[in-house]
Amino acid sequence: MVWVPLVAILATAFNIPAMAQWNPFSEKQDFVEGQSEEIKMMSFNVRLFDLYNWSHNEETKAKIFNLFESEQPEILCIQEFYSAEIKKQQNVKMIMDILNFKSSHVEFPITINKHDHYGIATLTKFPIVKKGVLYFDQKTANICIFTDINVGTDTIRVYNCHLQSVRFGEKEYKFLESIGNDKEDEPTGEEAAVRTRNILSRLKHAFVQRSQQVDMIAQHIRNSPYPIIICGDFNDTPTSYTYKTISEGLSDAFRESGNGFGTTYAGPIPGLRIDYILHSPQINSYDFRVGKQKLSDHYPVSATLVVKK
Repeated sequence: MVWVPLVAILATAFNIPAMAQWNPFSEKQDFVEGQSEEIKMMSFNVRLFDLYNWSHNEETKAKIFNLFESEQPEILCIQEFYSAEIKKQQNVKMIMDILNFKSSHVEFPITINKHDHYGIATLTKFPIVKKGVLYFDQKTANICIFTDINVGTDTIRVYNCHLQSVRFGEKEYKFLESIGNDKEDEPTGEEAAVRTRNILSRLKHAFVQRSQQVDMIAQHIRNSPYPIIICGDFNDTPTSYTYKTISEGLSDAFRESGNGFGTTYAGPIPGLRIDYILHSPQINSYDFRVGKQKLSDHYPVSATLVVKK
């Protein structure tokens, strides 16, 4: 009975560093003359700032804004971004004011009723010299933007991505949570089979879509004239084709200076690391952190980066 799990563990042991790390001396490295200034970076899928009160807590949005103010990132990448024309929902302006930012790159692939905007945002205190978009399709908010940013005498390209999600509904999550709980309402027989097929179909569709999206991004990265940082919600794990393709030739800030398990998904499926900060070898990263407050179905990730000379 021991051999089956033992073989499984040994076969996947090489993936452990991508999911768990211990870096006791990760807080700060020596600053070398000629390097760029330190860049505090944060990436966060904010789930539309809890627009529809999924958390059943009307203070969630204010807490997210308080997090930004306390952490003071200098480059902030936000997925599932929402902003509107009404004063209380002008989230671009509100964040720019809170952090005293001067530059923004915001793309809204979805606009409803001419004033509700859904998309992605990269906001920064540094000057932006070029903006670009990689559209996967214009029917969803899954998108990747790239932003060329001047940091002192250096220019870096920041990719902010939100890749294809599985889009499980409430029924799928409840079914996954019910498996093995021995409750009377646990689906059985044909009902369980139907839900299982639905879950597998959604997974297959998402895997195919993400593979196409990540191939597009990887090709674009190879043609970048600048050192790059790529971050965001990849909706996939470190053992996936998505991660392996997009991380090729790049460093993973979590593996460089993270500690503990890198769980970034705060939803019903535990233990998933699906949000990342990756960067070119010309960039050093340290002090990687995963936020502790549950303000979304994702936790924020942050790191400090320095462009090497």
